[in-house]
Amino acid sequence: MVTRASSSGSSAYVWCANLLESEPLWPTWFDGLTQKFLAAQAPKFLVLGGWSHIDEEMEKEHEKGKYQLSVFTESGHAVEEDDPVRAARELVDFWKKL
Repeated sequence: MVTRASSSGSSAYVWCANLLESEPLWPTWFDGLTQKFLAAQAPKFLVLGGWSHIDEEMEKEHEKGKYQLSVFTESGHAVEEDDPVRAARELVDFWKKL
């Protein structure tokens, strides 16, 4: 990303990366992510945009109380943008329980 001045004199960010160059890596981006999340030695809080986004292992571990889960069924991919007030409240509530 680079900053360029617009005709009005203000700065604007322009994306300069060709994302398609990273396409060969896409299938493996999330490999092992569940195990890494669950293995982390820290309090965990997972926010999902729907129940279809949780795998069986994560569901089992949630039932065991291994992490806090919040599902935003009315949101899309970017839950923090779709419902920022609820996202903030959920995060603050999680922090208060620590």
